[in-house]
Amino acid sequence: MNTPEKIVECLNKQLNNYKQSVTQLSKTNKNDFIINDTIMFNWDDVSKLYDGDDSSSVDAIYCHIQDNTLTLYFFEFKNLNLYDPFFDAKKKLEDIINDLEKCVFCCCYPKEIRKVKKNLTSKKVISLKTKPVESLILLHNILNEAGISSEEIVSIKKEYYVVSKTPQSGNKHNWHRKGRNREIFGFIDKIKPFPFIEVDHLNKETFLSLIEELQINNEINT
Repeated sequence: MNTPEKIVECLNKQLNNYKQSVTQLSKTNKNDFIINDTIMFNWDDVSKLYDGDDSSSVDAIYCHIQDNTLTLYFFEFKNLNLYDPFFDAKKKLEDIINDLEKCVFCCCYPKEIRKVKKNLTSKKVISLKTKPVESLILLHNILNEAGISSEEIVSIKKEYYVVSKTPQSGNKHNWHRKGRNREIFGFIDKIKPFPFIEVDHLNKETFLSLIEELQINNEINT
C-alpha cells in the first residue's frame, strides 16, 4: 500500500518540470488574473505531453496532505464572466435571434432557428464538465504507470473548482440548479459526489482564501 507521500513523490518524479505558479497558470494571454506564487502542476502542459493537440484538461492540479489523507485539487481558471455570450455560444445565438425578431423582413426565421437551438450545445460550457473528467483519466494512467494501483487512485480524495469572475447569488447549496446558473453550472450534480467529493465555483477572493488555508495545513514538504 503506497502512502500519500509516495503518491505525490511519484507525480513529482514524473512531472516535476511541469509546475508553475498560480499567477502563470491563471494568466490569459498577457492579462493576469490571480497573482499568487503557489506552485501547482500545469495540467494543460501535462495533457499536451501525453495527448498532443487533442488534449482537454483543467489548468492546474494541486496536491494536499493533511492527517495522512491526500486530496487533489483540480482548478480551471477563467478570466471572465461565464455568463458572457463570448463563453456561452447558445446565449450568443439567443441574442442574435432576439435581434432578428425585430427585423420585419425575417418572417419565420427566428422561430425556426430557435427549434434548431434546442438541439445545440455550447462547447465551452460542456468543457467545464469534460475537462476535469479527462484530466482524471490522464492522472489515473500516469499514476498507474508509476506503480500506483487503480484502487489506490480511486480512493484519493478529489475536488474540482472553476475560478472565474462570474457573479454568484442565491442559496449556496442549490445556486447552480436555477436559471442561468443551471445552464452554466448544472454539470456539478453530474460529477459530484463521484468522482469529485466537492465541486464548486469560486471567485478570486474565495480562491485565495482556500489556497491560504490549504497551504497552512499542507503536510507536503516543498
